[in-house]
Amino acid sequence: MLRYIEKDNCMQALIKKTNKKEFSMSYLNKKQILEQYPFSRGQISHFLLHRHKNGLASAVRKIGKCVYIHKDLFDQWIESHASKGGQYE
Repeated sequence: MLRYIEKDNCMQALIKKTNKKEFSMSYLNKKQILEQYPFSRGQISHFLLHRHKNGLASAVRKIGKCVYIHKDLFDQWIESHASKGGQYE
């Protein structure tokens, strides 16, 4: 069972509980998304806040206050919106 951990250290705690390579390669936290994709912090927050309306919910895992985004599913989500001209379904 996970004890209370500082927000920034949630990923390290989960990596210790799972296979390090598998977890770190497939899920990204908000900070990593901001580093790897050309979105602003506000855009990422908007995507996550409205994830149930915009179809991103299947790529997001929330554990406590920590939010993780599955990289492959996020890429698919981006591509699906590119073909729709950026509009939600």
